[in-house]
Amino acid sequence: MVWFDAHGESTTPDTTTSGFLDGMGISILTGQCWTTLARTIPGFDPVPGAHILLVGARDLEPDEVTLLDRTGVTRISGTEHLGSLLASLTRQVDGVYLHLDLDVLDPTEAIANQWAPPGGLTIESIKEAVKTIQAHTRIKALGIAAYDPEADHDGRALAAASSIAEFLLGTAN
Repeated sequence: MVWFDAHGESTTPDTTTSGFLDGMGISILTGQCWTTLARTIPGFDPVPGAHILLVGARDLEPDEVTLLDRTGVTRISGTEHLGSLLASLTRQVDGVYLHLDLDVLDPTEAIANQWAPPGGLTIESIKEAVKTIQAHTRIKALGIAAYDPEADHDGRALAAASSIAEFLLGTAN
């Protein structure tokens, strides 16, 4: 899994201060919370943390850092070292799910939701990252998350999501 997100998405019901379920994605995927509920999903098996690259995270809570470290999720703030990390990951997997939470974008590029912290990736750097991922492995699925049209006052976030999706589909193996 290559997970682009401004946040750690690794809170649990025990560590969250907001109760925001969307902040538990990686925790659920790695089997760290909601295990009874997750077992109701046919074919669900927890994903080893070592099979997840978290890219662009810049707003993490201390408990998220602890969980990510404990489960072995690799974090990089930019895309510079993505190629070498993918080389290691692709020896263990035969393709990846690409998760794109739009708050990974730098707010000067686009604001997709109310949780977009300063800093972040450009649209072009994400497209370059897609090329890097495709050079190492097959992208088997794409998810685009956290788009709030009310926060996208100028339509740039929708345009960014469309541009990245079109780019990925146009370069698909």
